[in-house]
Amino acid sequence: MGFMRSSLACLGALAVLIIATPIDKTSTPAISARAEATVFMCDDTRFRGRCRTDVLQTGSCYNVPESFVDRISSIRNNDRNKDTCTWYRERQCRGESYRNQDDDNLADGNGRFNDAIRSYECKRK
Repeated sequence: MGFMRSSLACLGALAVLIIATPIDKTSTPAISARAEATVFMCDDTRFRGRCRTDVLQTGSCYNVPESFVDRISSIRNNDRNKDTCTWYRERQCRGESYRNQDDDNLADGNGRFNDAIRSYECKRK
């Protein structure tokens, strides 16, 4: 009986310590919400032809869907006020990159990214 009382007293004291422990408000949360970005792409210039919208998590690399590999002729970051997207000529966000956030004609200029985007990633500004 004495052992049980002393055990309960210790548990009660621990509960008071845990409840009374101050919270460090300067620490960052263990879990933070990831932002989403929206990429719009079409297989013809001027956002025509077959088009697709991808919603993705910022900070991650995405390979272009197989049905659009070597076919994208116009691409746009719909969230360009909040995010910056980078388009890559190789899978896994490797190789030559391009950052125009709203290009309705990838064939103009040097045309190196027309029908050549294979992956992309978007990051918060």
